[in-house]
Amino acid sequence: MWRDSGIVRVTGRGRCVATSPGAVAATEGSVVSIEAMAATIVHAPHEQVWSTMRDVIAGTLGGTVGVLLDHPFDTIKVRLQAASTAAAVASVDGLSPGASRAPPAGIGGAAVREVVALVRHEGPRSLYKGMLAPIAAYGPTYAIAFGAYGNAMRFIDNHGILAPKPVAARRKAGAKGGAEGAHGDGARHGEPLMPYDRVALAGAWAGLLSTGIVTPMELVKCRMQVQRAVAGRDAAYLSPFAVARRSLATHGVARGLYRGWLLTTARDIPSVAGFFVSYEWTKATLLRWRPPARDVGDDGHHVTPAWVLLAAGAVSGPVSWAVAYPIDTVKSVIQTAPDGAAPKAWTVARQGFARGGVRFFVNGLGTAVVGAIPATALCVLVYEYALAGMHGSAALDH
Repeated sequence: MWRDSGIVRVTGRGRCVATSPGAVAATEGSVVSIEAMAATIVHAPHEQVWSTMRDVIAGTLGGTVGVLLDHPFDTIKVRLQAASTAAAVASVDGLSPGASRAPPAGIGGAAVREVVALVRHEGPRSLYKGMLAPIAAYGPTYAIAFGAYGNAMRFIDNHGILAPKPVAARRKAGAKGGAEGAHGDGARHGEPLMPYDRVALAGAWAGLLSTGIVTPMELVKCRMQVQRAVAGRDAAYLSPFAVARRSLATHGVARGLYRGWLLTTARDIPSVAGFFVSYEWTKATLLRWRPPARDVGDDGHHVTPAWVLLAAGAVSGPVSWAVAYPIDTVKSVIQTAPDGAAPKAWTVARQGFARGGVRFFVNGLGTAVVGAIPATALCVLVYEYALAGMHGSAALDH
């Protein structure tokens, strides 16, 4: 048995069973439509209000732990990305027009030099620039992402989307492919294959919905991260609120706070899908390799050891970065561009490739991966334990 979120779990028969009050019941013969899916996910019944609040609280706790660990790495990542296109940092970074700095050479060495230069000129606190924005946004972001993921898994199951193969088909595949074909990822003691295609689809939906909060949060965060005080002059933005006010006053909502929304969407759809697929795959693999001492806790929930959650988070964080990092690079350049500039994604990509080749698209990836391993591992652990605690359960039912 697997559980994909605090709202829904996939049972041994491949069906999704609601684990929170007011869950939408299965409907036979329903016609699948975008309107129906949106209604299922957006219009949650009143009984799920407290469930949503639990997601927000747990997301804030887990997200805060993750930000505290990862933000210094993220600051260096964003600065390396922005420095890859000099025109994008000419004014935001506190430099005078035309006095741009060249993109750093190397990968690991560039990150180290950036850290040394940043700490030397602005002090250790500069590594935490813009941290307030993600901390404030992680609660609702996690609530949307995990809530949408769980509801989407339930909707997919109720409407038979990407239905699992019949048992006979799986046995036939097993006869051709050996034991692994018959008992693939997550299959143990006769259980069906883990529905990773469903997990990917539900994760993609969750990534799409979360961009409404993620886009303005990352714009504020990125612009705070790349600015610096030079020649005795104060930084352009004194707080995240100053970034938001200036963006709204200068360009409005669509071209201001939501600059780079399409790129954020293009990044987060595959990124969040990759996160959930790798997370569920790692958990299923580890639990198959070393099952817990007891499968079910005293309250009837399935138990997942803390080390499994830590390992799954440590794997899924880097995977979520790797699958869409080139898009994130272009997004960072556009979001940190000067107020008067409006670079197009294709122009940024073409000019970046002309200046730095393929390295332009992966600049800072190593830094992002190193930071994501401990941050995502602890973030997931805190999130899951916080939810379990608020449910009054000592067991984690993943």
